[in-house]
Amino acid sequence: MEALTTTKHELISLLQDTQFDHLSHKEQIRLREYLAQIVSTLQDVSERHRMQHTPQVSRH
Repeated sequence: MEALTTTKHELISLLQDTQFDHLSHKEQIRLREYLAQIVSTLQDVSERHRMQHTPQVSRH
């Protein structure tokens, strides 16, 4: 999981340092959609990992 977190931070840093002005409007939209899918996937994986490693409280 640490490798995923490191990769996520490296990707965020890379994207913040990159200018996308040379892309057409349509390409920028596609890139944003693609990046949103990546973020969603990372959040899902992170949430599943957290749920697996969080002790479940018994509710009797």
